[in-house]
Amino acid sequence: MKRAVITGAAGFAGFSTTKELLDRGYEVYAIVRPSSPHNERLTGLSDNLKYIELDCSDFEKIPDFIPEKCDCFYHLAWFGGRHD
Repeated sequence: MKRAVITGAAGFAGFSTTKELLDRGYEVYAIVRPSSPHNERLTGLSDNLKYIELDCSDFEKIPDFIPEKCDCFYHLAWFGGRHD
């Protein structure tokens, strides 16, 4: 099974990418901001979804949460707001 990591997985682009990869049979490590009001979108999507709450300022900790080698990494998170 292929594995992917997606930062910003609860956002607009991240959620669409997460859903598409899950539909294609990937195991997805979804990295989301702990305080995001959109995190609930990911609840119950798939047994192949691994949910990780991690702030953008802590990205160096990603390897601590992902024990397997991954095939691709999508960095879709950003540190800002809609009007930045």
